[in-house]
Amino acid sequence: MGVSVPSRRVLGLFAVAILASGIAAADTIEVTSVGLGDSGMYIDENGTPTDVYFAGIINIQLIDSAGTFDRTTMCVQLLTDIDLSVVYNTTVLLPSQVTVTPPPSVGDLEQIAWLLDNETPTTGDQAAGLQLAIWKITQDGVYTGGSNPFTTGTVQESTGTTPTPAAVLTDATTYLTASIGKSSDLAYVYENASQADPPVAAQMLEGLEYKDGGPAPAPESSTFMLAGAALLALGHTARRKLGRR
Repeated sequence: MGVSVPSRRVLGLFAVAILASGIAAADTIEVTSVGLGDSGMYIDENGTPTDVYFAGIINIQLIDSAGTFDRTTMCVQLLTDIDLSVVYNTTVLLPSQVTVTPPPSVGDLEQIAWLLDNETPTTGDQAAGLQLAIWKITQDGVYTGGSNPFTTGTVQESTGTTPTPAAVLTDATTYLTASIGKSSDLAYVYENASQADPPVAAQMLEGLEYKDGGPAPAPESSTFMLAGAALLALGHTARRKLGRR
C-alpha cells in the first residue's frame, strides 16, 4: 500500500506556519478611559508623598492585524505614567515570560495575576484598593503577610497631604491577605514602549486573559524546540520512505 509522503515544499510551508504563529506582531495600545477607581490619590513612597492621579481600572484598546480589541487592565509600576490617547507599541506576554529587571518580578506578576483572575471590584473604593494591593506587591515583592502592610512597606498611606480613604486601605488589605501563597499565569502583561526611535519604556499594564482572537502571548521557546524536533523527525521519516521506493 502506498504511503503519502510530504514534499520538501510542504514541509517548508508547515515550518514557516509554525514559526510565524510564535512571532509577536507589531501590536499597539492606547488608553481610552479610566473605569472604577479613585482620583487624587496620594501614596507615600519612601517618605515622599506622591500624587498618583488615579488608582483603579484602566480601559485600553489593543490593535493588531486581526483588528481592534477592548481590554481592562491595571497599572503595575507605581511611579511610571501612561498617557491617555497616546499610541504605544506593546508586547503581549504571560507573567512567566516577562524578563525585565524587577520590579516587577515574575513572582510579583503571578501573584497579581491571581488577584486579577479571582477578584472583581464593583465599587470605586474596591478598584482603588485592588490597585494599591498591586502597587504594594510590585514595590515590596511577593506579599507574604503583615498586620498593616501600608505602614511597614514602601507603599503607604500619606500623612502629609490628602490621606488615602480608610475604605480603600481596608479593601487593599483584604485583597493582599487573600493573595498570600497564591499565584497564577492566567493573565496578560502589556509591556509598553513609546513609538520614538529609540523607544522609551512606558507603564507596564496587566489584565485578564482573553481568548477572543486578539493579540496573545507568543509560545514559549520550548514550543519552538518541540516544533523543530517534530519537523526534523518528519523530514527524516520522509527521506527513509522515499529511499525504499
